[in-house]
Amino acid sequence: MTLIMNDEEQTKLNVCVPKKEMLDNMIAIKDVEENEESVNMLYEVCAELISNNREKKTYTADELKDMLEFEDLLVFVQYFTDFINEVQNSKN
Repeated sequence: MTLIMNDEEQTKLNVCVPKKEMLDNMIAIKDVEENEESVNMLYEVCAELISNNREKKTYTADELKDMLEFEDLLVFVQYFTDFINEVQNSKN
């Protein structure tokens, strides 16, 4: 999945298919309530997912908070979910 980061360089990343543990973390945050702890957890999980890229560029939750509004993160989660579903469907 290609992702262009909202940084000064407009860094282009090729995000890889996540490991099972990363997917489990993503699934775990789907049903949490919207509060500060949950928002922080979402940034942590997304940082882990985005850092799993071919360019070996890593991001922290704090870096993502500086780059992305919460709504942007939700768009990423939806886009990433679609990506995972597409990968799963292609295997079947």
